[in-house]
Amino acid sequence: MSDLKCPTQQELDHMSHAEKDALIRVLFARLEALESRLKELEGKVEKTRRNSSKPPSSEGLKRQAAQPRKAGSKPICVNFVSNHINLL
Repeated sequence: MSDLKCPTQQELDHMSHAEKDALIRVLFARLEALESRLKELEGKVEKTRRNSSKPPSSEGLKRQAAQPRKAGSKPICVNFVSNHINLL
């Protein structure tokens, strides 16, 4: 994009209406380009708990529900079983 220089009040006073109209059109074109670029960049950034001001606790728990055990079954402790088998 081109580098625009803000005209001084004296420079504006010496511009014709046509020159001021041209300047306004250039400024609006630049504004549209910058708004388009901003929208593009905002689309690339997705808010997550790492880059937002929301605390992680506000997202809720995302853990899966525990699988229910069959009735009457108990969990097997692998270390307990392997230690007792080695003793036999």
